[in-house]
Amino acid sequence: MNILKLIKIAVCLCIVAVAVGIGYLWATIKSHEQKPIIWRQAEAKGWPSQIACVTPDARESTMFKTAVTAIELDGKDQPGGFLSLGAMQFMSQPLYRDGLSVCTPESDLTRLSSIINARGYLSSPARLTETELNLVSRLPMVSAPLIKEIANTAFAKEPQQSGTSIGLDIRPIARSVLASLGSASRDYSTQAFEEISWRDSMGTGAAQIAAATGHPQVLPKIEKMMDELLASYPNDDALPYPALIRMRELSWALYLGGEDAKNHTTPIKNMMRRKIVFAASPTFIADVSPSELCGILEKIEGPEALTPFDYCAKTKAGTSI
Repeated sequence: MNILKLIKIAVCLCIVAVAVGIGYLWATIKSHEQKPIIWRQAEAKGWPSQIACVTPDARESTMFKTAVTAIELDGKDQPGGFLSLGAMQFMSQPLYRDGLSVCTPESDLTRLSSIINARGYLSSPARLTETELNLVSRLPMVSAPLIKEIANTAFAKEPQQSGTSIGLDIRPIARSVLASLGSASRDYSTQAFEEISWRDSMGTGAAQIAAATGHPQVLPKIEKMMDELLASYPNDDALPYPALIRMRELSWALYLGGEDAKNHTTPIKNMMRRKIVFAASPTFIADVSPSELCGILEKIEGPEALTPFDYCAKTKAGTSI
């Protein structure tokens, strides 16, 4: 009988380990998508949201409450181990049903926020990973000690290793999270402003923080960075895809800067008149329009700004890359 119990326990632990591993793999893929984090701050500013979700059913509601309870039972002296780790991972990412995002109940997020803020740390003694960063970006309230912990990662002098992918630096993710907290991160506004650049996601992440915290000089500087990015490529050449990524990140930074951002969008439109080298596979490489910028420009200026760019309408209809 004892042997059977041990076997059952071992099987359960294996299932949990596999589930956590899948969760971490999913986090690796999703952690580089900055838009959900940015949308959180945008909604706080009263901008229209494009995130739709469905009401959780009874089973899903129970899952949310159970995960929060598992995190609540975790502590320095009595760590929750795989149970707490899995719960943190579960609450750090959207839950999906039939391809649709399931709304996380505000009551559960508020309760989770109270638990973590009262604890006073996100990850102790271990360093932060994508899980903690994504989790805090979803909380309705974030205390000063937690913000400082995130900032320590965001502005660390040395690369901060991902918890899931070898060689991946998570400092840019931490910077996007700081930006998502808006004015609560204002203590880091000046430092972020000084580190703005277009050359990598550290520089564009700094732009997002400075814009979200209302630095008075940030919007002209972001526009200048965009111009420098475009000027680094001849006008008759298609731009490499990484250039589009940097422009997209800077465009989100503009978006976070508020209503005055609409006066600084000329570089976005200039890029939208050019082509991007798109490699769907080693055997399929094509020059395509930068349709990823359509939605951002629309959010900043409104739908009329898209009139000169026919491909934006095709993208909405699902007929263009």
